[in-house]
Amino acid sequence: MAYQIKKRNHYVEQLELVDEAGRVVHALNIDLDPGAVAEDLSRKYLDLVKTKEEVDCLKLEKPEELVEAYERLGNAAISMIAAVFGKENTEVILKFYDSRYNDLILEVVPFIRDVVVPEVRRMAQEQRKEVLKKYNRKTRRSFGKVKG
Repeated sequence: MAYQIKKRNHYVEQLELVDEAGRVVHALNIDLDPGAVAEDLSRKYLDLVKTKEEVDCLKLEKPEELVEAYERLGNAAISMIAAVFGKENTEVILKFYDSRYNDLILEVVPFIRDVVVPEVRRMAQEQRKEVLKKYNRKTRRSFGKVKG
């Protein structure tokens, strides 16, 4: 019997961009490998949350600080969107929203937060469990022995 190595499943979700008339303009496939993306996506998501908290704490006395803070917030959101959708799909999304960054953030970020992030985390946890299961205590102990 041959030793088999099975290719892991990727998380595949589809996001449809719908125009004002209700027509699907773009259907974007999101194909994420949690092992490759989970850490980067989590880091960028936390950056976005941290930046939003900073913006929320700003006083309205200095408008130039507020403009700079919203720019940082927008950049953090686009960085996270790029981590999820990839460069090509991110460009499609940016063109679809046509400089309406507030709408982009209000509509795309909840999809990432509520759909993509939980699924990527779940799949990453499953992968960790599989790895630990394959290396039982006896196997792990044998790796610790140094021969020489």
